[in-house]
Amino acid sequence: MGKEVDGIDYLEGLVYQAGIQCTNIDHFLEFLRPHFDGVPFDRDSVMARIDEIIRTADRKDPKWYCVVKDLENIRRNAKENVLHPIDAVKSRFNTFVEIIRREFPGFQPPDLKIVDSFPKPYDKMDWIAMAPDQEDQEKYGIEPGIYIKKTVITPIYAEYILAHELTHKIVEMYDTHGFGFGIEEGIAELYAMYLLTRVYSPKTAANVVILDKKYGKRKRLSALYEFFTVLAYTQIYLPSGMDGIRAAIRLGRKGLKDLDTAILKGERTDFPSGNWDKKLEKAMRRYMATPNDLYVTAKTRYVADKAEVGDTIEMIAKKTGLSEDEIHEAISELTRLTLITVKDGKVTAKAEHILPYLRYHLDIK
Repeated sequence: MGKEVDGIDYLEGLVYQAGIQCTNIDHFLEFLRPHFDGVPFDRDSVMARIDEIIRTADRKDPKWYCVVKDLENIRRNAKENVLHPIDAVKSRFNTFVEIIRREFPGFQPPDLKIVDSFPKPYDKMDWIAMAPDQEDQEKYGIEPGIYIKKTVITPIYAEYILAHELTHKIVEMYDTHGFGFGIEEGIAELYAMYLLTRVYSPKTAANVVILDKKYGKRKRLSALYEFFTVLAYTQIYLPSGMDGIRAAIRLGRKGLKDLDTAILKGERTDFPSGNWDKKLEKAMRRYMATPNDLYVTAKTRYVADKAEVGDTIEMIAKKTGLSEDEIHEAISELTRLTLITVKDGKVTAKAEHILPYLRYHLDIK
């Protein structure tokens, strides 16, 4: 029993390789799911279906206009084959453990458990992974390890979650005081991105974290993870490199809580320095250069591309096939973000240099 992978799962792997302008990968995939019915987990079959959609989609429909642009980007830039997610997790587990053992001698890897459901009382949770701690073992009799749920496992993203959970296990090798949060989560995100860039391009690694944290389901929690990731990068990695990150991990959980206090007070931290990593830096630059709030509705994104300086509302309506009321609404959204200016009913300026980075939200009802 477990998840049967198909073409939409393969497409998800391609999304992480190429990136999309849609803010929500789940909505993007759900929108396309009916069009991938019967398509197998196979590159040629998925690419053929993408080509068919690009050829036949109604680009006057704002949602399809935006989705097709993303599919064209995937067609151009997703060059690598996507591994079956269960095979990939097993393979990456071995690769990541080998790297960790070199960098943290004495590391004893946890058991990797790929399961149909998590042990009780966590059996109803919709997580991809969990790493029960000593308290879970004492309270509920859950065997230690990293648990990956088959029914929700996805290409590439599951490998990133695995790398994140492994980082917590390295921390626990030095100290298991309480539960990890704060700077430990930031370091776990950063070290997971480092591990991911050993097996994927920096662009792919960054895309995974962007789609998970910049526009994830749990916005406030994701924002905190992002805050602590940037904090770990700027306060530890930039001055001290990977040597500093590894030294911070060796503080163990209690030491990291003390580090939290110091960093949040604005105090300077000193670590051994050396071994800056170009791949990690490239991934982090892409991640940090992605604004959280630069997005609009699909309809507004469509109008943003079609409206030209000098156009009136009536002219834009004719170009797009939308009503003048819809154009007014879209232009209002764009002017609030200062991406377009309008005077006397005419577009007077467009932020052409910013618009390529404007993302869209895809409503799924």
